[in-house]
Amino acid sequence: MIRTLLFFLALGLVALGVTWIADRPGDIAINWQGYHIETSLGVALAALALLLVALMLLWSLLRLVFRLPRHLRQAAQARRRTRGYAALSHGLLAVGAGSANAARTHARDAVRLLGNEPLTLLLQAQAAQLGGDRATAQATFEDMLALPA
Repeated sequence: MIRTLLFFLALGLVALGVTWIADRPGDIAINWQGYHIETSLGVALAALALLLVALMLLWSLLRLVFRLPRHLRQAAQARRRTRGYAALSHGLLAVGAGSANAARTHARDAVRLLGNEPLTLLLQAQAAQLGGDRATAQATFEDMLALPA
């Protein structure tokens, strides 16, 4: 409600300013490098406002162009993270189901996509235990102990 009132107040002030300028006629004359431009104050202000809007649009377009690589990189990282967590989830389900081959495959994918995060290491260790590879499981658990708390 307050926003609506503030909007109407601002709109009223703009309308008041426009009528104030319209009630005070005047001319503007510009002589520049052999060109002579003569117009009214209202038309000059409207042209100035249009120029400002065009400059703001140009600035926004330039910002979009220069920020596009960062946005694309962040989107790629988000997709990679999503695929990594999906592989992690599927791997944990495979461990729960007792499928050693699927657990190893998903663990490899999760490590490739997410890196050596604690959950990916846990999945690797559990997949190695499930497959009967005690040495890999022990090494992975030791890697988990080396991670900062």
